[in-house]
Amino acid sequence: MKTYSQGTRHKGKVVRLLPFGAFIELAPGVEGLLHTSDLSYKRIEHPNEILKENEEIDVVIADVDRSSHKISLHPAPPSGEENEPRQRVMPHKPVKVAVVVAESSGLVVRIVGLTGRQSRGFVPAGQTGTERGTDLRKHFPPGTRLDAKVIEIDPRRGEAKLSLRAFKEDTEKAAYNEYRASVAKASKFGTLGDLLAKKR
Repeated sequence: MKTYSQGTRHKGKVVRLLPFGAFIELAPGVEGLLHTSDLSYKRIEHPNEILKENEEIDVVIADVDRSSHKISLHPAPPSGEENEPRQRVMPHKPVKVAVVVAESSGLVVRIVGLTGRQSRGFVPAGQTGTERGTDLRKHFPPGTRLDAKVIEIDPRRGEAKLSLRAFKEDTEKAAYNEYRASVAKASKFGTLGDLLAKKR
């Protein structure tokens, strides 16, 4: 249990491919399941679209069910992403994301610090803050880091719907409120003109 604790990284071998996922051998007699929905940022019907039997793959332990001795796996993050801080994805909260691919309908993004389906997010074109008809591929090349606001989470697929526009609006609103608060605080002490008049 210590060797295969949650979050640990391992190299495994693909031993069986079924529609719902791939069974990965971590060691003789130790297998884990990599679910189809955790395999890719694009929708796939079968893991054989990405994996082949006997292929080696790097994985991380997503969950261990001690009672049933079942291990759930996610693809391991590539080099450079393995030490990213883990984020909590909650409706109406901000998250940091990286663009995977830009499509005409919007941006497929990776939520920084997460793996599997939890790391998958989508920013609809109307929520990118760009003008209608903008070529999103030119504005958002793969790897671009962005701040976004979680609008909702798909309960079936676990994918987060995100908005760049809402994050920007929230940031501007917070800055405006901070400015108003500072003005109100300053007014308690009087204007510069009032202070000069008193000195005279």
